[in-house]
Amino acid sequence: METISGSGFTALLSQANVSQAGFARLTGVSPRQVNKWCRGRAAVPRWAAILALALRELSAETLPILHDELTAAVAKAYWGLTGSKFCRAPWRMCRTRTTAPTSSIA
Repeated sequence: METISGSGFTALLSQANVSQAGFARLTGVSPRQVNKWCRGRAAVPRWAAILALALRELSAETLPILHDELTAAVAKAYWGLTGSKFCRAPWRMCRTRTTAPTSSIA
């Protein structure tokens, strides 16, 4: 896949009916960074271009399912986790405590 220009990335988001702010929320990057990509002030990462292409083909109903599946797959692949709670974006995944901590003080 070749690099994509800012205007090309903007066109992909438009075709996917996703705003810059919406893409930022979905991916966990700042809206300012997405705007920099769209204006050509920063290079569009390959993963962002691929995701924008995929979003163009997906319906709004499938996005939450895709997000959950991606989050679980990334957690399992990188940390071997299956039952923990995570941050919204899989690449900013943070493990949170699901049970109360045990005290070692008697």
